[in-house]
Amino acid sequence: MISALLLRLEEVPEDGRARIEALSKANFNPAQPRDARGRWTDESPDGEAGTPDHPALKPAQEILPFLARPPFFLEEPPRTARPFKETIPRLSGSEGSKDIPSWARGKRPYIGDNGRDFAKRLMDEKYGPGNWRPRSREYGQIRKFGDRSFRDPQSVIGPNDDSI
Repeated sequence: MISALLLRLEEVPEDGRARIEALSKANFNPAQPRDARGRWTDESPDGEAGTPDHPALKPAQEILPFLARPPFFLEEPPRTARPFKETIPRLSGSEGSKDIPSWARGKRPYIGDNGRDFAKRLMDEKYGPGNWRPRSREYGQIRKFGDRSFRDPQSVIGPNDDSI
């Protein structure tokens, strides 16, 4: 159970649990058909066909359907959002060019973006790529807002800090 939890496996459906229980309750029988390596086979050592319905002869993917998907370490990692710039505190409305369209309020530029990139991203989200004019009033307001009201986050340790 702990291994399944750490492997982030999905919950086994009810029919899969019943098959696992049937497999675990099957008594060991030394007369069961096996090949030279000791694996179960569908033929007995004396040449007659065994029972293909035996739980051990079913592929593991039929018994445990979650084995059909790749393990979590082979899956593509989840995409993380790019970090945003931080707001410059104590700016007045005119200093920060805070007169922007209401639909753009609450949005922030990504770290490394300038006002043009920020305005282009918001305008593309709102109107679709190429369906707006770069000389529009909204574009100019958002561009100024992105340039004046935000800065890259300041790190705790500066690049020239020799105290370490």
